[in-house]
This record gives sequence, structure tokens and C-alpha cells, in this order.
Amino acid sequence: RDTEGADTALALMAEKRARHLPVLDAQSQLTGMLDVTRLLFDAIQSLEDTKDQQNQKILFPAMNKAFGIESQTVQVPTLAQALNSQQKQPATAFPDDMITIAFEGLRNTRRSVLILDENSHRLVGILSKSDVAKRALRIALSFDQQATNTATDDISALARLRVRDVMTQRPTTIRSDRTLLDALHQMHDQRFSSLPVIDATSNFPIGVVDVIDLLGAF
Repeated sequence: RDTEGADTALALMAEKRARHLPVLDAQSQLTGMLDVTRLLFDAIQSLEDTKDQQNQKILFPAMNKAFGIESQTVQVPTLAQALNSQQKQPATAFPDDMITIAFEGLRNTRRSVLILDENSHRLVGILSKSDVAKRALRIALSFDQQATNTATDDISALARLRVRDVMTQRPTTIRSDRTLLDALHQMHDQRFSSLPVIDATSNFPIGVVDVIDLLGAF
């Protein structure tokens, strides 16, 4: 409801792992859509702007805890710390892989898939649920003009695609020595819901930070 606070919205988004939340008025009419990145950005920006040290002492350790980092320090964890604490390997695929391989990565990790050059293993792309959804929509619209095609045809056409047909090429990245707040700022400014993380020393991809991960701190 539009009369409820941002903390209620964040809690519901965390529970449902939802990036967007419809807002209803007293008559149950849709009045807008909340974006989790904007909500988190506004909440943290407020703390930074007001220099509210008491709340910072609560929030920053909570951000560490959300990523399983054993620390009560009043500091924001780096992306390297956050990814290391999760002890999860990111899902990866090669551009010439069938799209079904990337589907498995999306389903198993619930995060975007890193697309690597098959020889150098450098990052060449990223594949998210929204990339797949956009491509599926284009296929459905193209088939919509052919009355003989069915939903099964749409699915078959999507399954025949290669990763390179769907991925976002040359994605924006962030270094592992930057903090979670840095990542949130970047996601907010550039309207991303996730960012590939590049090792600050080797420049190889080491993981993905997702805005939903930050919800555990609230």
C-alpha cells in the first residue's frame, strides 16, 4: 500500500526476492512500481548524507552479516570479502554454448551468468533473466504473425539459440576492491540489477553481485 513505509516494502522484497513491487492505493488501484535498487540507494544515501553514526553502526555490520562475513566493524565490506564469504562459484558459459546451459546456471545460482571467452577465460558478456525474457518476447512476437505457430514452437526456437544470440556483450563491470555501497551506487546510476565483479589484481571475473543480495542487511 502507498501508506506503508519503505522498511515494509524492503522486507517483502527480501522475502520474495523481488526486484519490483506494485504499489496500491486505498482503493486497491495500481499507482506505481517500486524498484529495489532505488529503495536501497535512498536508504543508504540518507545514512551517508546525515552521517547518522548510530544507524551506520547497525547497518554496516548487518551488510557484513548478510554476506556471511564475521565482522562487527563499522565498515562496508568489499566485493572481494562478500564473494569470498559466500563460497559459491558463479555460473559461467561460453558464447557458442547452447542457451540451455545458461538456463541451468540461471536456475541454480539465481544470478546472472558470466560469459567467458573459451580460450582466454576473460569476460565477454553476461546473461540475465531479462536478456532471456526480451529474446523470448521477440520470438513470440515474430511468431505471432504466423497463425500456424504455437507456444511449443516459441519454446523450441528459444532452445535452439546459442548463448551469443542472447547475452549482453561487453558488460559494465566493477573491481573486487570496491565496496558493496560502490556497487549499489553504480547499479542505481546505470540502472543495473547486477554487476560482474572483476578481480582487482588479475582482471579475471570472479563473481556477480546482485542487488537482491543487499536486502539481507535490512
